[in-house]
Amino acid sequence: EATCHPETGATTCTTHACLALMNLSISKANKNRVFRTPGVMDALMAVITRTANKNIDADVNPKDPSFEARVKACSALSNLAIGYDNKIPMFNYPGFVESILTVIRTDRAEARTKACSILWSFAAEMK
Repeated sequence: EATCHPETGATTCTTHACLALMNLSISKANKNRVFRTPGVMDALMAVITRTANKNIDADVNPKDPSFEARVKACSALSNLAIGYDNKIPMFNYPGFVESILTVIRTDRAEARTKACSILWSFAAEMK
């Protein structure tokens, strides 16, 4: 929480933590374990909500820690959404769908693409 403040955004430490979760969530064997680890969803949700683009028309700085953390957090969530056992609990996670829709509405870069891939993953495989 201290590394991703609602007013100041993310730090480099936040970006690195999101990158680690993104990498850990790639392997099929890890998807459910990472998703079920206490605090992971809360942390990823905090990053995508606290790094929201406040000025949609502003130029994006890809080296800004908030920009990078948001992309990595959305990438981790996208990786986790591919795990079938995670789909329904993730979809039902409080505030998840609205947060993903906010990314789609307010981001014009890679985080938006990742957020769209999360919804595509749900639509493609949910029964």
